[in-house]
Amino acid sequence: MKIKVLTALWGRTEITHLFALGIQRLKTEFDLSVTATVSTEEDEAIALYHGFKPVFCDNQPLGNKWNEGYRSVKDEDWDALLIMGSDDLISNESLSALVNSKKPHVGFNSLIFLDSKTGQSYKMQYATGRLIGAGRLLLRYACEQVDSLCKVQIINTEENEYLTVKQKMRMTATKASAEFMQKAKMCRIDDVFPTGLWGSDLNKALDNSLENRFSIFGYPPVAIDFLDGLVDVKSDTNMWKIEDFESRSQPFEFSNLNWLSPAEVSYLSQLRKSTS
Repeated sequence: MKIKVLTALWGRTEITHLFALGIQRLKTEFDLSVTATVSTEEDEAIALYHGFKPVFCDNQPLGNKWNEGYRSVKDEDWDALLIMGSDDLISNESLSALVNSKKPHVGFNSLIFLDSKTGQSYKMQYATGRLIGAGRLLLRYACEQVDSLCKVQIINTEENEYLTVKQKMRMTATKASAEFMQKAKMCRIDDVFPTGLWGSDLNKALDNSLENRFSIFGYPPVAIDFLDGLVDVKSDTNMWKIEDFESRSQPFEFSNLNWLSPAEVSYLSQLRKSTS
């Protein structure tokens, strides 16, 4: 399986280097490449340095930034899309579990938070049943269907009422095609509903946006055991700090992250020393 890793860069140079070390580890076992949306020349240079394909886009809205990354890879050769923040790490075993599930929309509802300054780590499980944003694997056919059916928003001009996006998106591709043909006799095309996998105007709740779109199209999320193999590395530049999750998490022993490569462990040690 050819995996396209999609990520977004915005500063965090040191943490991005750690992310790149994680990618190197994964490449020893998986056929994958990385596309990174960037918003500064510095981030573009970082992406090129690490062998990522950079795609330039404004940093906000974030939904559009992620969609630009997806649009840039639509014509490339890949079988599955792996969503990863540039501060995330995933174990080879956990990625294997995602791939072997053969589910079109699969991920984890637990992860490890790791403080890059102190080395403290915490384990948290989502109580809502939703997936963690990082480590979400999406099969190509599901991505293509979600993207293609997010194109047209129709207004019923006779009653001046919207055929809501949610109602439209609940239809299967076949039903949508037939019902749209019938509705077109009474309706006019009002505007284009933004294509992509995320709401293009969003700066927050992107994970929920993607999950809702896929669920409405018949690809609800499937959570599997994450095998202590998904890490969100926290630093001073994160939107959400590790303190925001401590009350909802349990302490976790860093030594249990024995799947990290020697290079990753060494680099994390350097980060701690540089901030102590």
